[in-house]
Amino acid sequence: MKNHPWSWLIWFGAAVVFSLITRNPLYSLILLGVSQLALELHGRNDSLIGFSFGRLAVVILLFSTMYAALFIHIGDHVIITLPDWPLIGGAITLEAVVDGLRNGIILLTLISIFLAFNAVIPVSVLVRLIPTSLKDLGVVLLVAVTYIPETRQQLRRIREAQAIRGHEIRGLADWRPVIVPLLVAGFERSLRLSETMVARGYGSTTRIEHSLGKRGGLLAVTAAALVGWIVLWFGFQIGWLIIAGGVLLLALLLLRSPNQIKRTKYHSYSWGRIDFLLIAAGLLVLTVAIAPISFIDKASLSFSPYPTLSIPEFDIFIGISLALMAVPVAIGSTKYGRSKQQ
Repeated sequence: MKNHPWSWLIWFGAAVVFSLITRNPLYSLILLGVSQLALELHGRNDSLIGFSFGRLAVVILLFSTMYAALFIHIGDHVIITLPDWPLIGGAITLEAVVDGLRNGIILLTLISIFLAFNAVIPVSVLVRLIPTSLKDLGVVLLVAVTYIPETRQQLRRIREAQAIRGHEIRGLADWRPVIVPLLVAGFERSLRLSETMVARGYGSTTRIEHSLGKRGGLLAVTAAALVGWIVLWFGFQIGWLIIAGGVLLLALLLLRSPNQIKRTKYHSYSWGRIDFLLIAAGLLVLTVAIAPISFIDKASLSFSPYPTLSIPEFDIFIGISLALMAVPVAIGSTKYGRSKQQ
């Protein structure tokens, strides 16, 4: 990864926020294509868990569509009427099918964004971005995120070794020579990791006494989150401002925490033109989606097929802002090339 990690974080954060705001499948499809482009041009080969995204898309869309069609019996266009069965009996409408497809596309877009995020930004870089006051959380996240890829690689090695011995998996009983070595290898890997951490002095730092001001600040952050939630529950949007103030105060407390950990950097990232383009594209999408701009139709962000099916509205400015997110992704790929990426 040659770009600065913070630029990618802002870019992916804007994509996630917009995908959570919109219910329009047309916008979600654009984001889906942009995230897949980032995954294809900037993704690392060792980052994915190892499944086909196309198969995952088919499974999610089929399940979401069938669930909505069988359990939501609302709409004017009836496709078929099932007998009076418990829960699923009744009319299957075209509106319910479209609703299921829309929810599946939105979910698939979020998964695609997080897959691209995991493929573009290495876990080691994410851990370095965590403040030193949250070092324990960084270690836990590092172990948790790397658990599945390491387990998958170990499973592949065990299956290859068993295949050399002539072992074939035909039923559940044939998985025992694979599962037992996999569990033993997992325990051994955990023991080696714990011994390595102890040998490097993990957990041997001196106890830090937090000041009264920091304790009061943490109490104020908790109070802001609780008050903001209560205000939102009563229907006042100012609750978001109260929660945002609490988050800002928490960030300030973390930045002002005593720095007991000295970090060494093997590679330092510098800001470049592509980084500013990534940040500009993300901020543009957030501005278009949130800011009160008169010539942008914010109503197009929402779409509901009920009670009568209609074509989703599409605002050209929102569509262009989403498409512009692909520009720095494509330019950065042609500038650095696949061979120079990590």
